[in-house]
Amino acid sequence: MIDVFKKQILKLLTHRDYRPVKLTALAKSLGVSKDDYSEFKNAFEQMRQQGQVIIGPKNLVSLPAVSGRVIGTFRANPKGFGFIIPIEPGSSGDLFVPPGDTAGAMTGDTVAATVSKKGRHQGVARYNARITEILERSQNRFVGTLSKN
Repeated sequence: MIDVFKKQILKLLTHRDYRPVKLTALAKSLGVSKDDYSEFKNAFEQMRQQGQVIIGPKNLVSLPAVSGRVIGTFRANPKGFGFIIPIEPGSSGDLFVPPGDTAGAMTGDTVAATVSKKGRHQGVARYNARITEILERSQNRFVGTLSKN
């Protein structure tokens, strides 16, 4: 049951509309019964000790801030920019990668990137990423014409 609670907590905290709340309100929004609350609290405490969640100011529960380096899956857009979906969810959600900072990554590639804060929008911190390394390609076969110059 603890693993179920952990998955539910992460799913709720990574949701785009989540706003930090106290632990009791978090349990209530997940529909945790009074009988299961101690097990829910144990699951949360394990996640806190592993650094997956934090208790911030005013005892509000949130995800930890994005660190300087992140690993995730890249999703490209035909217009040249893309997004990184971090392997470990953070408070920023998906990270925007501007055109020119994709390092030739393609959709589905596992990448490492540096993260920088780019201000706030509607009270939420916004981050950009710059891909520094392609760790694993999603495709290893390509169709095309090779011309040697």
